[in-house]
Amino acid sequence: WIAPIVPDIQVLDLPFLFAIRAVLYKVVDGPADMRKILVEEALAAGRFQRDIIAKSEAGVISARILIMVGAASLLLLANALFLVSGMFIDVFSNILILVPILLGPITAAGINGVHFGIVTSVNVDIGNVAPPFGFNLFIASGTFNKPYLTVLRAVLPWLAIALFCLAIVTYLPEISLWLPKRLYPEMS
Repeated sequence: WIAPIVPDIQVLDLPFLFAIRAVLYKVVDGPADMRKILVEEALAAGRFQRDIIAKSEAGVISARILIMVGAASLLLLANALFLVSGMFIDVFSNILILVPILLGPITAAGINGVHFGIVTSVNVDIGNVAPPFGFNLFIASGTFNKPYLTVLRAVLPWLAIALFCLAIVTYLPEISLWLPKRLYPEMS
């Protein structure tokens, strides 16, 4: 039933999609919600395959544009991209789509790859809870049998604190690199 909707799906993707269905069926309210989740996952897998094919061209174009803005602005742009895309797609798809595009310009701008990985992880987690379409907001609403707006109001204070912490982690790389530099002195 997915093949007419998502032509990029492969036969090898089906076991993965069925595993997702088995796990998520316990969380959501029945087969109608499961179809929405599986279609979203299949669409993300198709987008990822197309992005890998176009990666070299997109990487060259994005590198030329993004390096000109400087490291601080580049991190701000990456934060905005991850947060906005996190409102619409899940964590893994978000990482698989944006990291290959952003990693070249990020490393060319002199930003540590480990630092960017930590910033990426924090970003996609926040984006997954950010309104209006944060995936986890709908899951929490269904799990706790609370209206969406009640869950949204409960999340907003946490979201403000999380965005403040994201800004600190983004612009003070010493915080995120302290432990890796202690464990791996050659990283300094």
